[in-house]
Amino acid sequence: MPPRWAVILILGGWILTTSWLLLTEYLPLWSIDMPAPVLIALSDETVGSRTSSRWRIFSDGKELYRGISGLDYTEKPVESFLFWMDLAPMPGSGISTIFKSLRTEYTTGRNGYLQSISGKWELQPPLNLALEGRAQMEGIVKNGKLARKVSETFRGRETTRELPMVEIGDPGMVWFPLMPVWRLGRLNPGSKWTVICVDALGDLSHGAAGSRISGKRMQVEVLALLESWKKEDPKAVICRRLRAVSEECQMDIWVDPNNGRVMKQDVVLEFRHRWTLEREE
Repeated sequence: MPPRWAVILILGGWILTTSWLLLTEYLPLWSIDMPAPVLIALSDETVGSRTSSRWRIFSDGKELYRGISGLDYTEKPVESFLFWMDLAPMPGSGISTIFKSLRTEYTTGRNGYLQSISGKWELQPPLNLALEGRAQMEGIVKNGKLARKVSETFRGRETTRELPMVEIGDPGMVWFPLMPVWRLGRLNPGSKWTVICVDALGDLSHGAAGSRISGKRMQVEVLALLESWKKEDPKAVICRRLRAVSEECQMDIWVDPNNGRVMKQDVVLEFRHRWTLEREE
């Protein structure tokens, strides 16, 4: 039998570790005011893994892009999860002769909180127009703020500009209008929280101020009713629906409650143009 002081130390350590586990892992599950966490499956954590999904992207009902989203895992020197989405214009859409590539990225740690973001596009106009160019926006999280910088090359001229800081909180979470969240968990009906919207591609084309959408706080609510994400298909997954609204943007997001995958994201930018992203199964 160990001495009494050793027993007290053992019991005290057990109480402290159990309390920490309850506060950090289980208390958020019972709260309806905590943001839904970004989920990362065990298969995504394999070193060198590359998981991807395909998307159809519509603008005001017309299919303009095809998308591929994915996750790259890095273990060293710092463990990180890079979520990315590439957009390719559809042939005959009228924009395929302008954009060669469009890409958005965001990086998180294991806890799902934001570390950095980026947006990139490259122009490839018709041969008779000398308009080749490219642009890249990079954002780094510093003390609850997102510091963004845009680098552009157009007709051989390179420029760099700083965009206004975006308050994202600490820890921070952002959503992109044209890039669905990887997976979302703990979607309790009636849950409400705030998330920051960042329009990564819009920041590249709106001058020194960046996009009017970036930095806006979106009020998110998990709706009570379960519904199909594709009403015309009787076999489509029944999803939990989220609604997020800000001054310049509204999102409706359909999430498969079985695995947290986003199946569809419907976005109205500046309450004028409607974009729809549908997962290809």
